[in-house]
Amino acid sequence: MKKIISLVQISAVLLIICCGVFFYFNGSVEVKLLNPELTLPLWSLKLGSFLTGIIAGMALCGIFIKKQSDKFSALERRNEKKEIKADDNEAKIKVLENKIASLEKALDKALGKN
Repeated sequence: MKKIISLVQISAVLLIICCGVFFYFNGSVEVKLLNPELTLPLWSLKLGSFLTGIIAGMALCGIFIKKQSDKFSALERRNEKKEIKADDNEAKIKVLENKIASLEKALDKALGKN
C-alpha cells in the first residue's frame, strides 16, 4: 500500500512539473492587469490557477482523510472495549464454574459422610 502511495505522489509531482513546463513554453502572451504597466505572462496565470486548484483539492482530501481516520479510531476503541468486556465475561464464567465445582465437591463430601 505504501508503494502505491509513493508512486501516486511521484506521479503527481511529475504532472505538476510537466504542466509548468507546458505553460511556460506555450504562454508567450502577456496579460495586462489593472495597470497598463503591470503585465504578467499567461503561463504564470495558468500555473497559478493550476497550483491553486491542486492545493484546494489537497485541502479537501485532507479534511476527508482526517474524518475517516477519526471514525476508524472510534471503531478501534469500540472494538477494544467489546473485547475487554468479552474477556471479563469469560473470566466471570470461569470463576462461577470453579465455585460450582467446589460446591459440588463439598456436597459430595457431605453426602458421603452420612
